Amino acid sequence: MIWALHGAFQTGALWDPLRRCLPPGPALQTPSLWDMPGESLADWARRFCMEVRQRDDQPILAGYSLGGRLALHALCDSPSLWKGSVIISAHPGLAGAKARLRRLHQDGVWLARFRTLPWPDFLAAWRNRPVLRSSNAAAAAVPLRSDKMARALDSWSLGRQEDLAPRFSNISLPVFWLAGEQDEKFVRLAQGAVERLPHGRLHIVKGCGHRIPVERPEAIAQALQDAMESV
Repeated sequence: MIWALHGAFQTGALWDPLRRCLPPGPALQTPSLWDMPGESLADWARRFCMEVRQRDDQPILAGYSLGGRLALHALCDSPSLWKGSVIISAHPGLAGAKARLRRLHQDGVWLARFRTLPWPDFLAAWRNRPVLRSSNAAAAAVPLRSDKMARALDSWSLGRQEDLAPRFSNISLPVFWLAGEQDEKFVRLAQGAVERLPHGRLHIVKGCGHRIPVERPEAIAQALQDAMESV
């Protein structure tokens, strides 16, 4: 099966365009991250890998943005479990305590907005961040605001994530890393990450920004096909 993890303030419906692009083959599983929050990124990954191991003996992993960071933790937790992976517009982690503290402060500001702003106003502000301005696609479906989501925003902050890049040398499976051509920051991150992955392959997706799942789902479908053929 293909296990696809959505991004922040999204649902499994993010993957509907991808579902329409995929040829017949392994089932596409699109779990809601808000139904299974963990105490930390690492704890979540450990429980997720245990669930997948019980249900699937040929799992392929995909993750976008926040879901990409969770996917990277799952790969680091159980590299022998996964047969292939597609990472999309994801951050491998900040190097240095000062950078992580700055990010924790920034995410704390967002958490305060999450709890106080009307939900449409919060989503509008979130989508106006520079990282998403490079995208022209309409936003994917969003869930209702919940306490689980607030806990995830805090416990899954990039500021609480270790720099996973030094652990990438332990991941021997094929990893296809996608970044949008107009998403310059994440292109740089992808280039650095792929250099550390023994079987990493970089795909710069032409003509789009950060929101590859809704802008160019066919590029993800092709990467997943390549990952499955590499098994």
